[in-house]
Amino acid sequence: MAKVTRPVVKDVSAKDLRLITEGFAALVVKAQFAMNGGASAAMLAFIGTGVADEYLRSAVFALLSFATGVLLAAMVSALSFFAAKRFYEAKQHANDWPRTEKEHRRGKLIYWVSCGCVWLSAGVFAVGVIILCYSILTVEPVTAEFKSISGLT
Repeated sequence: MAKVTRPVVKDVSAKDLRLITEGFAALVVKAQFAMNGGASAAMLAFIGTGVADEYLRSAVFALLSFATGVLLAAMVSALSFFAAKRFYEAKQHANDWPRTEKEHRRGKLIYWVSCGCVWLSAGVFAVGVIILCYSILTVEPVTAEFKSISGLT
């Protein structure tokens, strides 16, 4: 058996971990914008063509759901700025322990609110997709076509 002389995993500093975490967080927010923003644009085009006339009400609800997801993703961006500001203030007043603790608590609260916004953004995207899929699948021409293909008549 060969003896390993150097570690397999490179030592990672706290700064490296922070940068990795910030990178992943930025990717999540971009993904939320892309998912909900793309779905909103698609819904606007879909509604505008008149194809969705039979389930226009559901299409509008799905559009509102996707637009809410875009708003929540935007809130994550804003909240991350405010959380960083609180942590910066805590670092600036490191000698004033009560103020440092207060700023850390505020920063953590803002962080958790932004995490909630990320999950809500993904949730409202899923709700919009479910609303749209259900409304399309329950339209009479679609169900009639499905029954004729499957032989259910």
